[in-house]
Amino acid sequence: MDNNIKPILKSKLKLFIEKFGENKYLSELREYINNNQNDTSAKIDLLQFLLKIREYEEFENLYHYLRKKNINNSLIYRTFARYLLFVKKDFIRAKNVLQKAISLNVNEPAWVYYFTGKEYVYYEKIYDKLFYTAIPKNASTSLKTFVLKEFLNQENVNPHSVFGNPFFKSTHYADDELKNGIKTVVLRKPEDRFLSYFSKNILEEDSLAFEYGLSSKNVSELFGLKLQPTLEEFIENFELYCVTFNDVLHHTLPQAAYIGNLEKYDLVCDIKEVDNLVTYVAEAYNKTHLKKAPNKMVTSNKKEDILKPEIQDFLRSIYAHDYEILSFAAKKINLSEEILKYTPRSNIYTFLKVDKS
Repeated sequence: MDNNIKPILKSKLKLFIEKFGENKYLSELREYINNNQNDTSAKIDLLQFLLKIREYEEFENLYHYLRKKNINNSLIYRTFARYLLFVKKDFIRAKNVLQKAISLNVNEPAWVYYFTGKEYVYYEKIYDKLFYTAIPKNASTSLKTFVLKEFLNQENVNPHSVFGNPFFKSTHYADDELKNGIKTVVLRKPEDRFLSYFSKNILEEDSLAFEYGLSSKNVSELFGLKLQPTLEEFIENFELYCVTFNDVLHHTLPQAAYIGNLEKYDLVCDIKEVDNLVTYVAEAYNKTHLKKAPNKMVTSNKKEDILKPEIQDFLRSIYAHDYEILSFAAKKINLSEEILKYTPRSNIYTFLKVDKS
């Protein structure tokens, strides 16, 4: 190995894991750092990797070393906060750490704002005066695809390559700009959203393996976690999956992390009502001949299988904050019959006990 070339996680795992396991990458990274002491990014890579392999003592020591060296990087704080949230369950300390990340970078991802307890609305400006809160697993590309095709004359373009992604950064707009704009959001029954992610992304699309450039056909486990778990296994190890895979945290984060206050929106619709969203936007821009979302974005009406009571309780509990927001909004604004069917619940455990004070 060339000790002057930093090993990259995705490529090295793909290259070595079938023969040597995760330790091969770890040994290469340590050797590289020994020969390149000034490479801060490599030390951050090591910090993240130690968390994934659950070497918590060394992880904490490295974090405090980086802090002692006055290395202020928001990624360091984000990584340590995930440890505090999902491993230590120290939500107050995590909140303080994430506030430090925001002080360094105001465009921190939506989940960072969420776990500080601050109300934050994630908007993407996808056209002139058109703001869209694109929530993962809520037909999040529907309006983007429509705008690309009908407003920007771009077809067969991946919307994610054009517009933003709330897991990586947030964008903040002036109040006047938002006040004069059209603000829309698509909601989904929280349990259905979670189950859709599990069945479609993890099982069908192999998204956990894909995150690291792998295939579950060749590698069944990574960092001690199954890449194709059963639903029971996934839920039993849910917090470890959130630590280890960006894909999981991104797709299972409560909708509350993105929407803040539903009263701020001009249109709130259920995932089954995407055509209503398209019609609303089309009429606002005098394109009244456009009435439907792109065919590939129309959602399935397939019903989930009946779940065990303990799984139902888990899903409803981690999304209690979603239901709290919906329950409050139902008293203030008109919500569709589809959204009202969600059956809001309250006074139960919220997703990692978010402190909203």
